Amino acid sequence: MKTFITLFLTILTTIGFSQDQYQQKMGEAMQNYAQVKSVQDYSTAASQFELIANAANTEWLPLYYHAQCYIMMSFSDREASEVEKDAYLDVAEKSIDKMITIAPNESEVYALKALYYTAKLVIDPMTRGQKYGILTNTAIQESLARDADNPRAKQLALSNKVGTAEFFGKDISVFKVEAEQLFADWDNYEIKGPFYPTWGKDQVEGLVARCSKASENETSTATNPSATSKQSLTIEIKKLKSETGNIMLEVLDENEKMVQQTMGAIKNGTSTIVINDLEPGNYAVKFYHDANSNNKMDANKYGKPTESYGFSNNARGFMSAPKFKKMLFEFSDSMTIKLKAK
Repeated sequence: MKTFITLFLTILTTIGFSQDQYQQKMGEAMQNYAQVKSVQDYSTAASQFELIANAANTEWLPLYYHAQCYIMMSFSDREASEVEKDAYLDVAEKSIDKMITIAPNESEVYALKALYYTAKLVIDPMTRGQKYGILTNTAIQESLARDADNPRAKQLALSNKVGTAEFFGKDISVFKVEAEQLFADWDNYEIKGPFYPTWGKDQVEGLVARCSKASENETSTATNPSATSKQSLTIEIKKLKSETGNIMLEVLDENEKMVQQTMGAIKNGTSTIVINDLEPGNYAVKFYHDANSNNKMDANKYGKPTESYGFSNNARGFMSAPKFKKMLFEFSDSMTIKLKAK
């Protein structure tokens, strides 16, 4: 079977596609892509787009969807380790680089590049936030410079603003009007051609919901202070080697979506961080000790961390971070968890 696929790919690359064949194959691939439900489905769709990209090597859209499949695999594969997710994104990066060569002035290419950088960041926000946050914003600006109305670039920019505000514990309800306007204007954007990207509207709808909920919470708290949830998660981190710098910590829900990022001071080898108003559910905690305050977890030349770190349930992995499910714990009422820095 592998030999047949290789032979088929060689033939396609040699003879290429006519425009009619290209339209037909892309149409079939897009129909399949619209039905994906699993990591395996994404992998199958990616293979289909790869075949088309090799046969129609002056077209950027097959490369776009090939890269997007691997980006989505990195987001959706909950069983994958950090190394495995990075491997998905390495494949995506190659297609993105080829796209830029073929279509250097296409706004959508840079919007996808921004999504790629976002995927790199969310694998480990605490250690990658500074580097990939800058790269994401740069790609967004490159996209908007080529098309100031590109709604996907606008969605990514707004997501970054909301995420940054949440990280610093600021009120995200201030972005409610911007999110609602972007959602209302979404369908007014004219798609440039067949098979052009259309994704992003669902994500904007999610931003509207988050900002609206934050607005409702602000109003409820202002009119009825007793209505504020009293449930809180207290995290005690012990065995820290020094009191310099801060603890950088993030809380994630069971879908690996970040709920909150924060930092904590250290006293007597211990840092105590309280997460307020946490809804019942299953969560995971990650942290590292940013001893030199450079906003990243330092490592030696072999990639081994040189600063202390840890996970909820005091989970440990072998030569990498532990599987996410090992970090999950149930939160139903105010509680304290005690973690040890490694």
